[in-house]
Amino acid sequence: MSSRKVRADKFLITEMSLVQIEKLAGLGMSMEQIASVFNVSPDTLYRRMKEGNAELSAAILRGKTLAIQKVAEKAFELALAGDVGMIRYILSAKGGWSEKSQIFHEGLSQNVTVIVGDQLKKMAEEVLLSQKDVENE
Repeated sequence: MSSRKVRADKFLITEMSLVQIEKLAGLGMSMEQIASVFNVSPDTLYRRMKEGNAELSAAILRGKTLAIQKVAEKAFELALAGDVGMIRYILSAKGGWSEKSQIFHEGLSQNVTVIVGDQLKKMAEEVLLSQKDVENE
C-alpha cells in the first residue's frame, strides 16, 4: 500500500467499508485511526459526514453504541454476580449514589464520609483496645 493518501474525491464509501467503519468505531478507534485504515485524511471523513452522508454517521454512532451496550451488559453481569467494585461503580455512576452524605445544619453544608461495614468494625475494635489500655494503666 502506498503511503500517499487517496484523493478525497476518489474515496468511495461502500457497504463493505461501512461495516468495517462500524466495527472500528465500536472498538474505540478515533476518526484519525479509522481514516488511516482507508488511507484517507480524517478531514475527508469529517467532510463526508458534514455533507450529509447519513450512512457514514450512522455507522460510526452504531459502532460506538453497540460497544458501550456490550460493556454495560458485562458490568451489570459482574455486579449481579456480586462484584462489589462493580456494584459501587454502577450505583455511583448511574444511580446517583455516593459514599458521602450532605449534612445541613443551620444553613451550612458539609461533606461527611459514611463509614461502612468493615471500616466501622475496625474502628470500634481500635476504640475498645485503646479503652482497655487506659484501664490497665
